[in-house]
Amino acid sequence: MDSEQDRSDRRIIRQVWQGHTQAFARLVDSYKGPVFNLALRMTASRQDAEDLAQETFLKAYLGLKRFKPDGRFFPWLFTIAVNTVRNHLKKNPPVLPARWAAGAQDLPAGPDSDPQRQLEDKQQRSQIAGALQRLSIEQREAVVLRYYQDLSFDDIAAVCAVPVSTAKMRVYRGIQRLSTMLDEMLLRNADNDPPEKPVKEPDNGRK
Repeated sequence: MDSEQDRSDRRIIRQVWQGHTQAFARLVDSYKGPVFNLALRMTASRQDAEDLAQETFLKAYLGLKRFKPDGRFFPWLFTIAVNTVRNHLKKNPPVLPARWAAGAQDLPAGPDSDPQRQLEDKQQRSQIAGALQRLSIEQREAVVLRYYQDLSFDDIAAVCAVPVSTAKMRVYRGIQRLSTMLDEMLLRNADNDPPEKPVKEPDNGRK
């Protein structure tokens, strides 16, 4: 079923078809965040993500004449984005910085935030980012689309051009592998932690 967003997107597209090309900027404003975040999760590089987002919107604009009048713009755009990112990754496998935190927002901490909790959250995001980059491209994009972009399995299947059963399998296998890798990271971290020093009891003056 179409949403109000779908209907609004089609109205804008009709305006572009009628020669009001500046209206396309409204579609960019609506979807630049999700497209950038998809590319960021997939590549682990902000610069690459910005370049790939721009390339995606350029391809969408140039290919808008092929958009079906009754279609949904969001899955159509994400199909272009996924293919653009996929082609980039095949030519340029990502090199993940050791302390890169996936999707970390450069926002100031709140007045009541716990510095220790912030550090733990950042470390956890970094571990998840590293694990994501070790998935196959197909599993990575399925997991990102499902859990970071909140797409349905039907939409994931449409974006990735696979049956729904294949989309589900990629998501489930990706999550299983992520879970295994994160468990291994936790075990390694536990092995590397220094042993706790025994607490010395006070002698209370006893000889």
